[in-house]
Amino acid sequence: MTSRAFKKSRKSIGYSQPKLSKEMGITTRTITRWENREVSIPKVAEMALELVVLKAKRKGRSR
Repeated sequence: MTSRAFKKSRKSIGYSQPKLSKEMGITTRTITRWENREVSIPKVAEMALELVVLKAKRKGRSR
């Protein structure tokens, strides 16, 4: 997953970096570093983001 795709996915569910970091159990700085291409995004983080996006979209449909 590219940094751009990660950021696009985060924004697609309306999450700020702090909100996503809380949901994923990591620091906001880590997300910033991924989105700014300072470090590579681990595969496990990609999968966690996909789960958060799925969960958020399902939650949005139930309203």
